[in-house]
Amino acid sequence: MEKSNIGSSFDEFLQEESLLEEVTDTAIERVVNWLLPEASE
Repeated sequence: MEKSNIGSSFDEFLQEESLLEEVTDTAIERVVNWLLPEASE
């Protein structure tokens, strides 16, 4: 049995709610902040 998605993707939902850019920016900021201490070791 093949699985298929029902509805839209999470990215499409965020875009419809005008949140995609904000969420993407926050995610990038968190990853950079997580990587910076490791880079300075």
